Amino acid sequence: MNVTVNGISLYYRVEGSGAVPMVLLHGNGESEEIFASFRHALQAALPGCFRVWSFDSRGQGQSQKGVRLSYRLMAEDIDRAMRMLGIDNPVVLGFSDGAIVALMMGARLDTPMRKIIACGPNLSPRGLKFSVRAAGAIGWMLTRNPLLKMMIREPDLKESELDKIGIPVLVTGGAHDMIRRRELVAIADALPQGTLKILPGEGHSSYITDGEKLLDAVKEFLLKDR
Repeated sequence: MNVTVNGISLYYRVEGSGAVPMVLLHGNGESEEIFASFRHALQAALPGCFRVWSFDSRGQGQSQKGVRLSYRLMAEDIDRAMRMLGIDNPVVLGFSDGAIVALMMGARLDTPMRKIIACGPNLSPRGLKFSVRAAGAIGWMLTRNPLLKMMIREPDLKESELDKIGIPVLVTGGAHDMIRRRELVAIADALPQGTLKILPGEGHSSYITDGEKLLDAVKEFLLKDR
């Protein structure tokens, strides 16, 4: 299915019949398909609990290509799509770029959400390990891929902005993540209701593509005070 927001077409998938809405936001250069295993695990373990909306971000997946890219625009897209589709006060789970978008929605757009799960977020490019930034810069010079340009130049969130997010937020990262550990700690500490969970043996995306691992990491947080 598609919805038109900000003059572009966004693709989305809806699964489940539960009362609690959940929104899934993927990472850089990916699509909603990265959450296929998680959606299956979620519906199998918690049937009838969640109605899950998975979006392809602008310029990626099955959403409209050839459009301007920025985390701010991506956040505005999802905020408006949620309002248009009647997705009221959801749990928002974002991975990497999707985690940045979720935090930006809470900090700058005041998007109504009940909880955020931010998997592998960073507030600025300095939150990435140097080797990742260097590889991204080289990749941009060689390919002129606008997604790489965005990654090495954005986002520009400040720790002080996170104080505006008054809902529970779970920040996750792998023990071998490409996000600096101190960045994850700083984000969780800056959130009024932030919690940090570091997953032993995992990288940036290894636990995202394994639905059982991701569900195990977030299940307690999902069910608390539901």
